[in-house]
Amino acid sequence: MAQKNSFFEWQNSIAITTAIVAVLAATASFRASSTSSSLLLEKNNANNYQSKANKEWNTYLANDITGRALKHPPDQFIQQTLKTKVEELERQADKATVKANAYFENNTHLTTAGTFFEIAIALLAMATLVKKKMVWLFSLALAAAGLYFLLSGVI
Repeated sequence: MAQKNSFFEWQNSIAITTAIVAVLAATASFRASSTSSSLLLEKNNANNYQSKANKEWNTYLANDITGRALKHPPDQFIQQTLKTKVEELERQADKATVKANAYFENNTHLTTAGTFFEIAIALLAMATLVKKKMVWLFSLALAAAGLYFLLSGVI
């Protein structure tokens, strides 16, 4: 009778562990999708700023070329304004790219965490079927690795 009670307690431990790992997997998945959206937004912003900078730079060059062709120098104030605008847009593009890279790094950690959690859940199910504690312990190790990557992606 003591053996059945011990087995029942072990099965309860697996069930509780599975529930905890499933919640962590859902959290990692949710955060990964959120950072993925932010990543795409920042990359889009970077492309938009760069496109605007290119347009302003082309206007700057067109004014300069037209002035030289007509032997009439372009208005220096307008040229300086265009140049300043280009520099500001390029700074914004660089800033958005840096943010996108940070989101990419976090997203990589979060998707890795989700993968570890999913494998741990599969092993927890196997531990129940094969009735081996070693499989359960290995799944705990994978869940711990997943937790490390989840925290790396969140922080």
